[in-house]
Amino acid sequence: MDSESRSRVQDAFRNDDVPIICATIAFGMGIDKSNVRWVIHYNMPKNIESYYQEIGRSGRDGAPAEALLFYSINDIKVQRSFLVELPEPQRELQEAKLERLVQYIETPFCRRKILLNYFNEDYPGNCGNCDNCRNPRNMFDATLLAQKALSAIFRTEERVSVSTLSEILYGSKTQHIIEKGYDKIKTFGTGKDIRPDNWKLYILQMLNVGVMDIAYDENHHLKLNAKSKRILFDGEKVLLVEVKHDFRMRTRTAVELEPENTDDKLFEKLRRLRKKIADVESLPPYLIFNDNTLWAMVHEKPMTEESMLDIQGIGVNKFDMYGKLFLSEIKDFFRKQSLPYKPAEKGATQQYTYELLMQGKGPEDIAKERGISLTTVHSHIATMYEKGNPIEIEKFVNKAEQNEIFEVLKILGAKSALKEIFEALEQKYDYFQIRLALAMYSRSKS
Repeated sequence: MDSESRSRVQDAFRNDDVPIICATIAFGMGIDKSNVRWVIHYNMPKNIESYYQEIGRSGRDGAPAEALLFYSINDIKVQRSFLVELPEPQRELQEAKLERLVQYIETPFCRRKILLNYFNEDYPGNCGNCDNCRNPRNMFDATLLAQKALSAIFRTEERVSVSTLSEILYGSKTQHIIEKGYDKIKTFGTGKDIRPDNWKLYILQMLNVGVMDIAYDENHHLKLNAKSKRILFDGEKVLLVEVKHDFRMRTRTAVELEPENTDDKLFEKLRRLRKKIADVESLPPYLIFNDNTLWAMVHEKPMTEESMLDIQGIGVNKFDMYGKLFLSEIKDFFRKQSLPYKPAEKGATQQYTYELLMQGKGPEDIAKERGISLTTVHSHIATMYEKGNPIEIEKFVNKAEQNEIFEVLKILGAKSALKEIFEALEQKYDYFQIRLALAMYSRSKS
């Protein structure tokens, strides 16, 4: 939660005149007030239907109200554990609904539009009030992609799932595709420039904005709707967020083919590790790292904690839980394959961030302009400072803060892990500030 939201929550709790529902514990207790101003989910609800009903308890008098949802990977584990005893058809349905809720939480689109689309209502435009509308991401014209997907759904008589549709568009000649005769339809392979896993992400975005529907009671088959027909026949425009690290395939010479095969092998190795962890923790694999993050690891070939944190989709918590395992797996792959371990050159993107910083732009502005996460911008700034570039460190960590961090470094040593330093400081400073102070401390000792 950002500082503005945190401040508003604190103010709300101090104000006895502003009713608040803590959805985690209060629903089902007959809440019937017209002037509820806040609905706070301290844990994730079980599906979108529940969430929609619960946030609907606020603002019934027509005055503004706000909803705030916290969630973590552990919430998903808990919700899945509740489904274990259900009969198989019912369990599959509820797991699919839980997955749609996770997609809703992580979506870059207008949340009001998605909620209404989920209930088959079309909402024109965007609400302008949710977090995504207030901090929009870069969009691109995906009308052609949507038309390809919808055409394939039509030609398969609306009997394909997201996974099967992605294989058709990519042109995968799997046994299932061939048995069904899907390799003979006109749209087979029309999206071969996009990997199947990235097609899945685009299709899920299309579902979120109502391009097509999904029938949970029909083996999760995709269905056309009124909007589908407008896109197919009237050219209605579709805007989507471009998938990060969407490594589109291009024509290569025979000499260039081997690196691609190596990348594919490494991806499969990382995917197997992800599945192993997911099985142990009873989680869907994409909640460990999604495929885009795995492909980013393949491309960037990170060799340190800092380079791992530069990758979109890997935050400090994810790194603490899984990062070292994946780093070890990457290094082990290159050792066993007798291949040179050459991480991708990152200097150009770090230099660009540094140049924008020198122009007087703040980290938040740089993140927005470049379309990257704030964590990545912080990592770039810290790396450029560690390389000896002049940066006004006091803007990010003042003298008093530096001295406090230095005192801990004197005890633990400059080679201690960031997490160890972070915990020794009782989580008072973020990893970015610690990295900067650590670089200053190392310079002072050299």
